[in-house]
Amino acid sequence: MGARGPLKLAPVGEKPETDATAQSMVDVKEPEKPMGLPDEVSALWDEIVPVLSEAGLLSEADGMTLEMALRHFSTARKASNELLEQGIVVEDKRHAKQKIKSPNAQVFKDNSAAFLEYAKQLGLSFAARSRISVEGSDHGGKEGNPYAID
Repeated sequence: MGARGPLKLAPVGEKPETDATAQSMVDVKEPEKPMGLPDEVSALWDEIVPVLSEAGLLSEADGMTLEMALRHFSTARKASNELLEQGIVVEDKRHAKQKIKSPNAQVFKDNSAAFLEYAKQLGLSFAARSRISVEGSDHGGKEGNPYAID
């Protein structure tokens, strides 16, 4: 949410209401679990979706975003586990067993960064949740915000 507050939307054919926000116009509903998810991603889905749904942070449209977040998390976890087993430095089998940085280090870094971006969108971190405007809350304006710029 930017400095201007939550996005104001009007239903098609109606004039905008002063309190109509994207959040208020989307039904809170658990997205349907995609078919054919890898086992680990499926288990992560079963673990996190009920929690996010209960908190009112999901709609049906969030399914693809959530799937990608969990796929990146799963890939980062696998790369991290392999790094722990093999170490950061490995032998390059193609170049006379020279010592090189493990390719899993880059896989871990890239997928961790991608997961964090999705996590921000889904409200999966403390910082992301602190930015979410709660409908009916009076914390959206300068009143009550000691750090607001006049």
